[in-house]
Amino acid sequence: MLNPTSSHSAFVISSYNYTNGILRFVQEQVQSYKKSGLTVKTVSLTPSETCDLSFDLGSLRGACRWFLFAAKPKKALVVLHFYNAIIFKKNPELGRLSALFLYIFQILALASLARTSSDSMIYFHEIETNSELGWKRKWIINLCLRPFKMLVFYNNAFRLAVTGAYADLATRPSRIEDHSQHMTRFFTGSQNEAQECLGIPTDSIIFLCLGFVVRSKGFDRAIEAFCKANRQDACLYIVGSTTPDDDAKAFCGLLQTMAEKNSRVRIINQFVDDVAFDTWLQSADAVILPYRSISSSGVGARAAVYGKTLFISNLPSLCDMFPQAEVFHETESLASLIGAYRTPGT
Repeated sequence: MLNPTSSHSAFVISSYNYTNGILRFVQEQVQSYKKSGLTVKTVSLTPSETCDLSFDLGSLRGACRWFLFAAKPKKALVVLHFYNAIIFKKNPELGRLSALFLYIFQILALASLARTSSDSMIYFHEIETNSELGWKRKWIINLCLRPFKMLVFYNNAFRLAVTGAYADLATRPSRIEDHSQHMTRFFTGSQNEAQECLGIPTDSIIFLCLGFVVRSKGFDRAIEAFCKANRQDACLYIVGSTTPDDDAKAFCGLLQTMAEKNSRVRIINQFVDDVAFDTWLQSADAVILPYRSISSSGVGARAAVYGKTLFISNLPSLCDMFPQAEVFHETESLASLIGAYRTPGT
């Protein structure tokens, strides 16, 4: 759903690489906007050779260029996909003074962006909302984001968390959008065809955890629950790439160790592109989201497009997004769901 605007053009601003899980959504949004008749220019906040404009917010030069773009008047709709680690990117190689100037340019750019645009909207993917936020951080976020004319969220729980943490944003117009509204299928075959394509069993129930392998995703909880359920007619696949930080690598090692104790648990630690991602979703009988924390889930939204059963942890954001899903509160209740699951028609 487009924001009402008299503009005939739009800048869609995000990170246009796979450093986070939102690229697929942004690409599909851009295509949807183009089909609606908007002239779209893509703006990447990480280096990109495929976008109309790109800025490296981890360098002083890139942050300065980003500020100059943001400060320039634009008779267009500006759509910003907010992801905290990208917008306020840190560079450990910079000295203290240079790092300060980098942060200042990032703040000035974000504060200017909506003020210099004829229309603006911001999609919230990730932002700090904990109660220990300092007043300086809250003041900066309020200053930078309150000029946006529309705030967009994927569930009401996250909207309440954000507007509760940042008082000025509570006064701004906001709406909830269906995360899957722009999504299209990259794999159109049957479940058996997907399983054959991936080389996985066609005679077993397939449980799937899919996405970046980081501790907050809680994939270890899925392995523990699957082992407790002790199903000999099923397999659990953990599929996704590991981020480069040490904790994610250690977590991946933990998963590998856990999987070695059960031959029906398979770890596929590799990057999956759009087609492979959807092929894995179509291959599954049930998709498990055992997350410890998350603001919204593109994996769950895509799984819903394929009509898959969802098992979700009892996070308010997930419960808001997927009211038809099976909810678990701890590992034991997830094990019960896995143990009780039957494929439709059996």
